[in-house]
Amino acid sequence: ATRLETLAHEVNQGAQINFADPDAPDGVFWERQIEPYRGQNWYEPPWFFAETLFFRAILAATGYFQPGSGQGIDPYAHQKRQGLEAALRSTAALAERGRQTRKPQSEIVVDALHAALWGNQADLSLWPIGGNDAAPGLHTRRLLHDDAAMTTHYLQTLPRPERIDLVLDNTGAELLADLALVDPLLDRGIASHIQLHVKPYPTYVSDCTAADVAETIDRLATDTHPELQLLGKRLADALADKRITTPTHWFWTSPLAGWDLPDDLRMDLTSARLVISKGDANYRRWLGDRHWPATTPFAAIVNYMPVPLL
Repeated sequence: ATRLETLAHEVNQGAQINFADPDAPDGVFWERQIEPYRGQNWYEPPWFFAETLFFRAILAATGYFQPGSGQGIDPYAHQKRQGLEAALRSTAALAERGRQTRKPQSEIVVDALHAALWGNQADLSLWPIGGNDAAPGLHTRRLLHDDAAMTTHYLQTLPRPERIDLVLDNTGAELLADLALVDPLLDRGIASHIQLHVKPYPTYVSDCTAADVAETIDRLATDTHPELQLLGKRLADALADKRITTPTHWFWTSPLAGWDLPDDLRMDLTSARLVISKGDANYRRWLGDRHWPATTPFAAIVNYMPVPLL
């Protein structure tokens, strides 16, 4: 607690960045990243860098990588579980809609894409559980640009089921909506394998780790609501037989831009036929967190991607 209070005080007072986490697996990486900003306070470097480092500094303060009582402990676990419980009932409706066999397959996938998109509004770093402010409604239709129908058409024209990747963002309501998208993609033979790219350690309060995905699927499979239970069991089966996998990569918790994709991750992504990226931080990463002219086409910026990106 004292180290967290010290970190909060240093950030609030505009103190110089002071980060150390000896022998942590990414310690050398972060030392290199900080070097250009030595002597600067928390408000001087590019914001995406400072924000990402701040959440990494929280883990250093709680001793996540060090021997002791905080080692391997997710400091946000309690909030994540509360967010999951609060979102379960709304997910039952998503699960039921996904199983409506009378609806055209394209309509089911478009609905699931929209639900997965709006699930991002339930971000615990913005709308903490137990706070006075509630997250906005999850199904508001206010899109500047909607490629859901085009994406669905693209998936349906694939000659055979292929791998689809999701770069996950938040647990709770958003992860539940993402899983309600994964289910029909697998169940209806659109995808043969889904990779859920997760964070290698807890960050940004509610960002997904592999443990969060497994815990959420277990919770669904043991729920009393029949549709949630069936959804959980289908997902658990897919996880068990590796049709769903949850790879991690240090890049997803780095302050690097999308065009700095490491070679091993770039090579892995080329095996997917579509990458669906979730959340504000990932969006900022793909754009390098730059001030682009508002008329710049998204595709013109992310043309470095080896596969289609939604």
